[in-house]
Amino acid sequence: MRLQFRAYVSVRAVYNIEHERSEAEEEIESQIEWERKQSDASET
Repeated sequence: MRLQFRAYVSVRAVYNIEHERSEAEEEIESQIEWERKQSDASET
């Protein structure tokens, strides 16, 4: 399976990758987090 997408995020965003392994399976999880400006938050 191939998945492609484009996302625009803040230059201050933090990117985390987590790898978990058990006897039966493995998982890779990624996360991108950033805080919105006050003016951005009030628009939604």
